[in-house]
Amino acid sequence: MDALSHDEKVAYITQKLDHKLTKDDNAYEAWMATSFAYEGQRYMLFKMAADSTGYESWSCDEMRNLIEPSSE
Repeated sequence: MDALSHDEKVAYITQKLDHKLTKDDNAYEAWMATSFAYEGQRYMLFKMAADSTGYESWSCDEMRNLIEPSSE
């Protein structure tokens, strides 16, 4: 996954969400709203969206690794 560009990662995640969610689902809308945010802010914005729907303890390392640039 690290070899993919940001646009390729966005397409990959969007394709996965298309199969699991409707375009009206909060998670889908949050993804579309945050996927093109500045690097370093994407995961924080997605987490804030989850928090706003009542999932205050939500976190997902896999999602963080997919949508944020590697720190290496």
